[in-house]
Amino acid sequence: MPRVQLQVNGAPVEDWLADASVEFPDAEFRILATQPMDDNLLEIVEVTTQRETYLFAISRMHPRCARMR
Repeated sequence: MPRVQLQVNGAPVEDWLADASVEFPDAEFRILATQPMDDNLLEIVEVTTQRETYLFAISRMHPRCARMR
C-alpha cells in the first residue's frame, strides 16, 4: 500500500484534519478515499487511537472542486 509522510510548516489553516490532529496528537489518521462531488469533497478517514478505530465520512466545501467543472 502506498504511504505518504507529510511535513507541514505550522501556518494556521482552516482544515478539520489539521485541527483534529492537533487535538489528538497520538492518533493515527489515514485518508482512505476522496471523491469530488459537485462543489464538495467527500472524504473517508480512518482514525486509530489507543482504544479504538473509527471511520468517518466527511463532506465539505473545497475550492478545488468548484474549479474542476
